[in-house]
Amino acid sequence: MLCTLIASLHFANAQKTSPVRLPTRAAPPPLAGVNVVEKGTTNGATTDFNGKYEIEVSGNYE
Repeated sequence: MLCTLIASLHFANAQKTSPVRLPTRAAPPPLAGVNVVEKGTTNGATTDFNGKYEIEVSGNYE
């Protein structure tokens, strides 16, 4: 019985886990030249080369 206990402790100690490393995904490329329009208005802007834009909203919130 003592041999079984020692063997099971040795086996349990041998089962080491390693951290899982998932592949990282690259960020999608920016969307340049996309029209961004405020809903319910004709107020809009177009994204630049980096996908950024500035828009001034009307303030009519639902």
